[in-house]
Amino acid sequence: MLLFTILILLVFSTFADPDKFRFDVSFQCKYPPSYHYKVQFVEWDWWLFNSDDVITQEKRGVAPSGTFNFTMSGFLNGDELTSEGYDVRMKLSHNCTQNHEDVDSYMTIKPLCKIGEGLCYFRISKDISDAKGDIRVYGNLVDYNYNVL
Repeated sequence: MLLFTILILLVFSTFADPDKFRFDVSFQCKYPPSYHYKVQFVEWDWWLFNSDDVITQEKRGVAPSGTFNFTMSGFLNGDELTSEGYDVRMKLSHNCTQNHEDVDSYMTIKPLCKIGEGLCYFRISKDISDAKGDIRVYGNLVDYNYNVL
């Protein structure tokens, strides 16, 4: 009976429409003249032997100091059965540091986005000057009508 229940859950999760993700990101960097970056959004999985789920492709580029805006999009098709929502993380490598050294950052994006809503749309603004390590970032979760939730 347990095997049958698991199979039914797998079938329904396989045919469910994926949730779309959109990230409108604004980075600020105070070190001229420019910096390079590599960014990707993933969904963190707490299961011990389960790796992060990739939401977006990796984006690389060079940005001028000051404010730099970009948009990324992707999708996921559900999460673990016990999940309270999508736990989004931003993996960022950059050299927006005083001596332009390469640093890595793993940013927890809050709040959680509900699973099955169809769209997880975040607006994120972050000063990445010297940002490295584990960081918590509060983004604005926006609905289909562009209202902040």
